[in-house]
Amino acid sequence: MNGNENIQMKKLCESDEYYKEIIELCAGNTKAEFYPEFGEEAWKCTCGHTNSLSCENCEGCGVSSDKLRLYFSELFLMQRKRENEVRRQAEEKKRMEEEAEKWRKIDPNIENVYSNAQRFEPTRDNYLEAAKKLEAIKDYKDSASIAKKYRELAEDAPLYDKKTLAEMRGKKIRKWFNIALVFAAVLTVLYVAAYFTLIAPNGFKYKVVDGEVTITSYDQFFGGKNVVIPEEIFGKRVTAIGDYAFENCDAVISVKIPETVKTIGNGAFRNCDSVKTVIVPSSVTKIGTTAFSYCDNLTEVELYAQTNLLPMTLFRECTKLSTVIIDMPLEKIETGAFDKCRDIKVVKYSGTREEWEKIDIQNGNGSLLQAAVQYEYIP
Repeated sequence: MNGNENIQMKKLCESDEYYKEIIELCAGNTKAEFYPEFGEEAWKCTCGHTNSLSCENCEGCGVSSDKLRLYFSELFLMQRKRENEVRRQAEEKKRMEEEAEKWRKIDPNIENVYSNAQRFEPTRDNYLEAAKKLEAIKDYKDSASIAKKYRELAEDAPLYDKKTLAEMRGKKIRKWFNIALVFAAVLTVLYVAAYFTLIAPNGFKYKVVDGEVTITSYDQFFGGKNVVIPEEIFGKRVTAIGDYAFENCDAVISVKIPETVKTIGNGAFRNCDSVKTVIVPSSVTKIGTTAFSYCDNLTEVELYAQTNLLPMTLFRECTKLSTVIIDMPLEKIETGAFDKCRDIKVVKYSGTREEWEKIDIQNGNGSLLQAAVQYEYIP
């Protein structure tokens, strides 16, 4: 055994965590009971016996030093680890199928319970309520993992749904309408002054983190109906559109997202009722949940993002959406990403039929599955 191999073996054996993994992976492959250690003039077998470097076999248990080098080589351990992972995944899948079958025998209506628990207005309370329902059937399919994700989403979800917000807004307007008329002139002057000191040109509010700009909100009055997000603001690159940045901008009819943007936050364009077309550029690597939900007049989306996931409720209730162009390395479309998008007629997909069929399209995307798919589409 040469010097480099000695150093490598020492590194492998110095870590307790690695030692535990060796014991698990190499079970049944050698008579040795523990991991080998190598000295400068001798090598210690896993059985505890110390041998001279000239010994090719342990004088205690007879195991070959070459066999130990094989069994404890990095390549062998990686191979065994992959095999064990595949086995564990197969066992987990079988276990989930068995548990699901048990639930079906207990409750023939379990599939409806599972599906209905995932159909709701995405508010904080609704997320938590859905999580409770799924936790009650946690052994059925992937209920437990979805419930966990719902609890995470609840932390950033809005407190009220669209209808409740509209009612609250109406009451507030009626209550303060007369007072607002009296102070309208003064408030206008103050607002304009604040705008030119706190808001960037074209109606954008923003924050700077680590030298990069995140758009945090948009003022329709000063910015106008046709939004062109700049690549830079005062010399700093715009790399993110923050959570709910354009939410309820119902006067906006078009939005141009630059190639500098990497992240589109949760609910970023939620309730932009007048927007008709959305183009997500290839620079985007992350899209948040409900980012384009409830855009009532959205008819076409073009997705060129470099992410393999379309998150939950991404285009929920975009009822006029008819054309979807997908040119991205897509592997998974999560629950309800296209929920209630009943008018989808065509999906133009840049990949092959085989690649499309490998995509994990989860529940609540029936309209997407029923649409005509044009494969190997070139934008």
